[in-house]
Amino acid sequence: MAQNGKNISETIQRQQVADAYFGQVAYPPGGTYGPLVQANFQLVIIESAHAMIRVNTHRLKVEARQGCLLIPGQKVYIQFAQTMRTEHTWCALHKASLPALEALDTSSTPTTPTIPPVPPVPPVPPVPPVPPVPPVPPQIVSEVLPVQPVGQMLGSLMRLGLASMESDGPDGVRLRVHLGLAMFHAWMMPQENATSVHVHLHLHLPPPILLAQQFVTANLHESIDLRQIAKAAGVTPNHLVRLFSRYLKITPSRYLWKKRTDQGVALLRDTGMNLGEIAYRVGFRTPFHFSRLTRQHYGLSPRQLRKQFWGHQTD
Repeated sequence: MAQNGKNISETIQRQQVADAYFGQVAYPPGGTYGPLVQANFQLVIIESAHAMIRVNTHRLKVEARQGCLLIPGQKVYIQFAQTMRTEHTWCALHKASLPALEALDTSSTPTTPTIPPVPPVPPVPPVPPVPPVPPVPPQIVSEVLPVQPVGQMLGSLMRLGLASMESDGPDGVRLRVHLGLAMFHAWMMPQENATSVHVHLHLHLPPPILLAQQFVTANLHESIDLRQIAKAAGVTPNHLVRLFSRYLKITPSRYLWKKRTDQGVALLRDTGMNLGEIAYRVGFRTPFHFSRLTRQHYGLSPRQLRKQFWGHQTD
């Protein structure tokens, strides 16, 4: 990455990315990136300080340990912190590697698919013209700018990706592509009851919900309550309840117990731990409580589920 005064332009934007590309740089105070037209899908992560990112006419602030998704065709300009050095990492992936996100590519205009010729056998009527595919609505740009906290999973994948840049052979390329895809899938991972990338993008969950989810996931085995979850999310308990009810259609407490139940069921499937060990490990006070919620959410008892997972007949 070369520096030109205070304007640092990344080589990833000057080349056509043949595979996944991971990079890191420390910008001096007042450093900038762009303006340019985004050429690929890119996860931008601010490791320290902060940055103001302008995408087309939209502006958003990305704090330390937060990230933002950029997509092809967007006009991007980034202004880094004025008074301190900003550390920044990124993962870029060529758009052809992410078919699930091709609908969000704004760098080209969709074309009408080619119609095979109709055999000249009368009286076959002529094939009617196919209407052109409508372009991606301009408002999609604002809907695909999720600023999210960067958790342990994304941080670990980024470190592995940076290490993989030392390998130039075919194995290194394959490794980078898989790590890049893993990063994008982790970033776009649907929330509770979301079934597609588009659902997650349009949800555009507020940061307090994302912070609360991360805290719950990291502390399933602990005796945590609504007050502690709200504190970790930086809001009051009542406000967190309203956010969860509005966006996830569930209360934070029910979300916590659902996550504990799901984790317990995963341990039923993937380990030989007994029911009591599993219940206590994921935060239940008694095996009976775990069994009751398992039956409530899955329709089977824990023992029935394990028999089903392991290929035996249920009771």
